[in-house]
Amino acid sequence: MFIIPALNEEESLPFVLGELPWSTLYQVIVVDNGSQDRTVEVAAAHGALVVHEPQRGYGAACLAGVRAAPRRRS
Repeated sequence: MFIIPALNEEESLPFVLGELPWSTLYQVIVVDNGSQDRTVEVAAAHGALVVHEPQRGYGAACLAGVRAAPRRRS
C-alpha cells in the first residue's frame, strides 16, 4: 500500500504515480487536502483511491489515508 498526501499536485502527480511499482502494491491512496486544481481527477485516472481530507496539513492527510486503508486480516 502507498499513501500520497496531495495539495495542488496536478502537474507532478502523473510522474509520481507513473513510477510506482503498481503490480506489487495492494493499493494506492491519494489524499486530497483541498486542491484547487485537477489533482483528484488525475489521481483517479491513474487508478488511485482518492480520499478527501478538508483539514489542512501533512499529518491530517496522512492520518486520513491510514484511516481509509482497508484492513487486511492475517
